[in-house]
Amino acid sequence: MVGAAVCGIGNIFLDNRVFIIYRGCVLLAMRSLRIVAIVGGVIMPKIKVIKYLCEARSGSRPTLERIESELDIGAAILSGIIKEINDDEIYKVETVQRGGHSINNKISKEVHIYKHIAKCADKWICGNIFSDHVKTKIYSNPKMPVKLDWRWSSPDLSFICVHNLLHTDKRVFDVVTFEVKHVKNQFDVLGVYEALAHTRASNYSILYFYYDPTIDIYGPDYGSILSEIKFECVRLGVGLVLSKYPCEIATWEYVIPVKRHEPDVRRVDSFIELAFEKAGKTWLKHPE
Repeated sequence: MVGAAVCGIGNIFLDNRVFIIYRGCVLLAMRSLRIVAIVGGVIMPKIKVIKYLCEARSGSRPTLERIESELDIGAAILSGIIKEINDDEIYKVETVQRGGHSINNKISKEVHIYKHIAKCADKWICGNIFSDHVKTKIYSNPKMPVKLDWRWSSPDLSFICVHNLLHTDKRVFDVVTFEVKHVKNQFDVLGVYEALAHTRASNYSILYFYYDPTIDIYGPDYGSILSEIKFECVRLGVGLVLSKYPCEIATWEYVIPVKRHEPDVRRVDSFIELAFEKAGKTWLKHPE
């Protein structure tokens, strides 16, 4: 998508495609009116609306007309954004008394984040961890069938990644794991050590923090903690991702690139045996 820094949303023109005008800049959207990312400012219209409604919770409930006016968003675009916010199932925007609008965050625990990450993690892994030179097939395991015995041994999300190498018939695979945290519930360096523990059986370990758009993750309340987390991630080879909207890869800020680890192959085999259900183990033998 072609984009520029967002100042506000202007008009929309419908053809066989959808064109959105941002202060004189033309952005090509999808036919479904799915509002994705704005490249220039790395600000999404959805995030803009969510942040506005969250900050208005302590005061009056804004009407659609007020939101349109204060955010400089056209009625058709705003309607599409609200529908998509509700469809994404991270927030719920509702109409209340006198035409006002309220918003509620449906993510209160880290377990609520898993399904949103799982929807797009395979695409993110291929685009950020592995080279485009090799075609990689991924099997996701969004739910651990059992709790493993080792301390900090059960990742929140696990992926088997099989690489089809061009110049050898040998099958090569990596295990990628995610340790997921909700910033409001836990934001400290301990998450780095949990993610590191996964490298006993994982080649790549990612520490993933979800935070509400109203939080200034780089501000004074969180910045010093984030600096410590980043330092330890670099030192220990753990990847760090921050996101305010996990179902959109465009909001996944890849802060610290992950380094590859070489766990004992016997540990890896044991992990796959325990952490993946029969379907995953069968897929590994014959990846499709």
